[in-house]
Formats: sequence, C-alpha cells, structure tokens
Amino acid sequence: MVRHPISTLSHPVRLFAMLAALASPLAGSGCDDSTPSKIDVIVPSTGLVVLSSDYISSSVSLVDPRARTLVHDRCVDSNTVAPVLSLALSGDVMLASQPQVGGDVVLIDNGNTALTWVDPQTCAIRSQLSVGAFKALPHDVISVSASKAYVVRFGTNAAPTDDPLSRGEDLLIINPRADGGPSITGRIDLAPYAAPVAGAVIQARPDRGLLVGTRAYVTLASQSADYASTGEGRIVVIDTVTDTVLGVISLPSLAGCARLDYFPAGNTLYAACGGSSSAADQSATSGVALIDLNLDPPVVSKLVPASALGGKPLNFSWVAPVTGDLLFAAAFGAIDFTSNAQLAPDVVSAVVPSTATASKLVEGGAYDLGRAALLASPGTLFLPDANKTKPVLHLFDVSAAGAVPSGDLDANPSVHLPPREIAWY
Repeated sequence: MVRHPISTLSHPVRLFAMLAALASPLAGSGCDDSTPSKIDVIVPSTGLVVLSSDYISSSVSLVDPRARTLVHDRCVDSNTVAPVLSLALSGDVMLASQPQVGGDVVLIDNGNTALTWVDPQTCAIRSQLSVGAFKALPHDVISVSASKAYVVRFGTNAAPTDDPLSRGEDLLIINPRADGGPSITGRIDLAPYAAPVAGAVIQARPDRGLLVGTRAYVTLASQSADYASTGEGRIVVIDTVTDTVLGVISLPSLAGCARLDYFPAGNTLYAACGGSSSAADQSATSGVALIDLNLDPPVVSKLVPASALGGKPLNFSWVAPVTGDLLFAAAFGAIDFTSNAQLAPDVVSAVVPSTATASKLVEGGAYDLGRAALLASPGTLFLPDANKTKPVLHLFDVSAAGAVPSGDLDANPSVHLPPREIAWY
C-alpha cells in the first residue's frame, strides 16, 4: 500500500480522490481554452499560490494574503501554451515547501517528471526542466540561492544506467537561472541513509525539505519498493556549502515523515509524520515531532502523537507552528473503498505541544482538507477544502489562543477546480 496520497497516483487514497473527481460534475471540465483570467489588482511581491486540481487537470491561482483577495484566477493551468512550455501541466502537480530565491513559483509536476518556473507578476512561464527519464517523482525544490537549488527525488530507477543522475533516491543539484535555461549540476546520493528494516530492502525515498541557514533538512520515507515495509522516520542534514551529508536525525517512534516547518523564535524544526501504512495501526507511528536545532546534533524536544488528534493518521503534507507552544495540524479521515462511503472526516486542530492536547478547529470530507498556509501577522490560516460541491479556501483569524473562522475565498471561480494545497511564493 503506497503511503503518499498527495503525490503518488497509485495510492488508494489518491486513486479514490481521482475516481471521485471523475464522478463529480466538476470532473472533466478541466480548464477551457480561454485565456487565464486576471483580476485588476496589484500582485504582491510575496504572496500565496493555490494549486487546484481534479487529478486530471491543474490550475494555479494567486492570492494576496493580507488583503485576503484573489489576484489571479488561473494564472497558469493545464491548457496554458507558451513558446517555452514544452510540457503542459499534468493533473499530478505539487508546490514547493518554501519560496524560491528570486520570487518565482515553481510547479513540481510528477506526471511529467518536470519542474516549471512561473513569474507570478506576469503569469509567464520562465522555463521548464526535466528531472528524470524515469518515474523520479520529484517532491520538493529547496532553493539555496539564485544559482542553486536541490530537487528532492522520491523515486528510484529500477534499471539505472552508468550515469549517476539516472538513479534517483537523491537530491539533484540544479542551477535554476543558468544561461540557456535551468541545468543539472550534480547529485547528493541519499540511498545510504535509509532506515533499515530486517528482512527487507529499503529505499530512502527522500520526500520534503527545508532550508534553515546553510543547512537543508530532508525527510526520508524509508520504504521498500512494494511499500510493504517501512523504516523509522529520519531527517537527513545537508551542508549547502559543500553539498555533503552532515548527519541524520532519527525519529524512532515515528514513520512516514514528510512535511517540515520551522519556528525561528525557538530555532525549532517541526516534522509532520503520517505513520507507517505497512503497520497494523498506522496512527501508532504518526505524530508531529518538534526538533531543537539549538543542539548539535539536533534532538527531538517534544512529540505530539496522533492519539492527541483523535487517533487517526496525521496529514503529513503540513504542520503550522503559531507560537512555541501552539501549532495547527490535521488528521486524515477515512473512506470505505468498497462502498466509497465516508467513515470519518478530516479534522484540523489547534495543538498545544507541551501538554499534547488538541482542540478541533474544523472538519471536512475525508481527504478534502489539504495543505494549509499560515500568515504570521495579521494571524491568518488559509485552509484548502476540496469539497466537490463547494471548493473553497477557509480563512481563520489566528491568535495565541487559537483560531476563529473568518470567511471563505474561492480561489478558482472560473472553473471551480478543488483547491489541494496553498504555499508561499
């Protein structure tokens, strides 16, 4: 059973979402051939990008987080055509964990195994780059400088050539602004750092990353090729000056760790872990780890288990720290894949790590509540809801005490594709 519904179409959850989309009135509508629309407002230099998708086609919109308004509806979509766009966006697109140096939006296209850079000021396609001739499954782009970034490749090539770049399970080193277009300049092999499992061959499966200072932190899913075995959670620490691995942070009670976030005031790294899908009880190895980066090597200072959020596996695609002792996190709902009936809703909660307690903020349909984004001031949580009858962004006013609903925003009014994730550019 594949663990990654957000980024691997073979996962039962992702497959269900795609089938549900096909049954929806929205499905197949995709994006028409008209020009993506622009609302006549100023595009902020720093803002939010919303990825909407029915898993057949994708659309990218831009939101001004402080004005809480839509700036571009369909800035680019699966029907965008430009001279430099050789690959139309597929229905399997992701957003990077952090903004890119230079301000571009980078779209991570697993369907095409490619990256697409978009200028948010003009919605023009700057460039594209293929990151593998095999199913490399790029999951993140860590922007180090204007001339260097790491591409996190989750996939492994079952039949590699003598070229090390053909292997996968690594970080590609690229120059996004090279003369003549983005280019691949090197590779950091992460296969040796996979967490072992007795009796199984484990692939590192690098997943998500985050840059803090001169170090990049990258989660490893550590799974067998058939996803039947899963190792402990691990985070690899990369020196971005030398492009070498400095060490590994072990999360022995957790598995399926993916999304990272960072709270500067406490120099704390947050890891969202969905648990081992190969275990009888996936939630037993699911939770949020708080990692103290003041220590060398870093150590886990606190752990919030999935049991604190109702006992369902946590949504591994995001965690949002508000203060040193308040964060937002989500738990996946559940679906009967025989009848397609919902067994449990998605739940987003305000979590207090010191006491490992949580209070429910909002519920949504199973696998509808996607990756959220947090604006620190004025405190606002933007939460995508892929509800097939009313796909919107839910907005919440955030304070040190928690959050209260403050309205909805339609991020794709022209087509109403379901919003799946939202991130900063």
